[in-house]
Amino acid sequence: MQDSQTERQPDIEIYIKDTSLNAIQNWLGSVFHCIDVLKSGKQSLELSCNYQDTKFPVTILEAAAGKKYTSVWFKSNATPWQDDLECARAAYQALESEVRCSNGGWQEGDDVETTWWCVNENGVELKIWNA
Repeated sequence: MQDSQTERQPDIEIYIKDTSLNAIQNWLGSVFHCIDVLKSGKQSLELSCNYQDTKFPVTILEAAAGKKYTSVWFKSNATPWQDDLECARAAYQALESEVRCSNGGWQEGDDVETTWWCVNENGVELKIWNA
């Protein structure tokens, strides 16, 4: 039997549409036991989150994909979610705003004109990103 930890993505990144940094931070506060602000900028936050006694960094960046989408990057696999899509579903349920995420692995330099998961009031579907 394969260990479930080996199936987890190494990190999680989602893109939330038209949602304030404050609303995202409040959602994270409802998921994680402790959140410390490491750095705060005009359109970004760097947080230290704690989940099941594991601390890890989270970066939130407004206008990361077009002007409407805010990136939330969990720089760890120690989150409650196995992958980006599971996190996107949780974010949509909590924030009631469209969430997008990669439908597979991505590396710096890859073309963004690939299909992405889109979670919204219509459910989950694959879309070409047109930010």
